[in-house]
Amino acid sequence: MTYSFYEGTAGKRTQKKLLVAFGLITLVFVVLFLVILPYEFYRRDVDEARHNAQNISRLIRAAVLSHMIEGANPKSMRDLLATFQTQFDFEFRLIRSDHVMKQHGFKEDPQSKDELIKEVLQTGRGREDWPGSTQFRYVAPFVADERCQRCHWGLNGQSIEIGSVLGVSEIIFELKDIRNTSIRQIIEVTLLMIAGLIILGLVLFFIVKKGILDPMGIK
Repeated sequence: MTYSFYEGTAGKRTQKKLLVAFGLITLVFVVLFLVILPYEFYRRDVDEARHNAQNISRLIRAAVLSHMIEGANPKSMRDLLATFQTQFDFEFRLIRSDHVMKQHGFKEDPQSKDELIKEVLQTGRGREDWPGSTQFRYVAPFVADERCQRCHWGLNGQSIEIGSVLGVSEIIFELKDIRNTSIRQIIEVTLLMIAGLIILGLVLFFIVKKGILDPMGIK
């Protein structure tokens, strides 16, 4: 009777250890997913916003060149921008450099410049930042090529030099809805993973119990 008592106690301890082990494994996987998934979803959303912003910047540049070189109606360019904005949900400004402002003045868009915009105007390299927790901004330069020399002059009154920055496009995406969708997907994936690990853990526990512990007489 004493042997059976200790045997039963040992068996319960073994089962408890197995359950604790499966529980810890589940917890580790859940923590890893909660760390990795948000980062991966964040990187995916930012990459998508950056890719859209770069494509839109190129299309805007093409529309501006068409307007300048071929004499297209300015309204057609704004209608194209409105179509893009409806499709991708973004804010847009076209900001002119000082020599273009001197030559043509400015129309339509506010021309206020913060440090990021000033840096892009000076360096001619696109930059990005986060004006708000869910807003992604991409600022792209309009760099002059030989076609631009037909219409634009520098501050010295001579034809604009190739490589000069004529202005920048500022595109701001609101990612709140995308973020909420990502959070919902993370929750769904995490819950499915937890349910799957619990089921897998119980299956493995019963396999070990029936295949190893019970034949050994450990109840």
